Amino acid sequence: MKKNSTTFSRRKLLQYGAAAALGSVMPWDGIGKSSFAAPARTAFQALRFAVLSDLHVDIHGKNDIKMGAVSVECLQRTVADINQEDNLAFVLVPGDLLLDGELENARLVRDVLNQLSIPYYVVAGNHDYRPANQQHLRKGFHYLSIEEFIQFFKGHGYIDMQRYYARSLAPGLRLIGLDACLPGIDKWGGILPEEQLHWLDRELTDHAEALHLIFMHHNVVRWSEEEAAGGPKEFFCIDNDIAVRKLLAKHARTA
Repeated sequence: MKKNSTTFSRRKLLQYGAAAALGSVMPWDGIGKSSFAAPARTAFQALRFAVLSDLHVDIHGKNDIKMGAVSVECLQRTVADINQEDNLAFVLVPGDLLLDGELENARLVRDVLNQLSIPYYVVAGNHDYRPANQQHLRKGFHYLSIEEFIQFFKGHGYIDMQRYYARSLAPGLRLIGLDACLPGIDKWGGILPEEQLHWLDRELTDHAEALHLIFMHHNVVRWSEEEAAGGPKEFFCIDNDIAVRKLLAKHARTA
């Protein structure tokens, strides 16, 4: 099969919008397959949702590459704006809520997110637990382990102490949260463990009648040459992206 040579930047992809993405077929360079699912076998009512990603909230932050000094205000105003939106069903928060796993920042984030008038679902990012690099530790902060982060946001996707989960959003629509983070390793990238791959395969097989919305912090598609293997930003994507895409292609009618 001839590969489609079309390349999408992140900005270009966002221009399509979430609704368009779910309802259309777009190229998938990695394996020559469609990147979005076919219509669900079980019909469900149309719904709208919001995404809050890479908040990097820091109560003592500075404005640099990350806008730490205004991060709290940005989150507060965004939550207020979301609450003004009509007909939103839920909010996805796919990781990097914190600057570097600080308990104090986590308390603030949870307090603000709890002001949402609709449910929100969290997965961890590589900045949501104690950093392996000791140089990132700051005085005046206490740091969460990955287990403590999960406990902190239990009920917002997390059911128990497992780092990944599945839950029903509506009849015919399910949400799956995955975690490719590498706690204790001084590396920004990620790997989706075999345990999660096998679990994901079972979930999609056992619930083949439903459409699945799958989210995680790391990319599974390398959107630019910089993110290609060996590139300066290869860590944006998980190391085993090809294996994950092949699994999703296997379940193209449901995931």
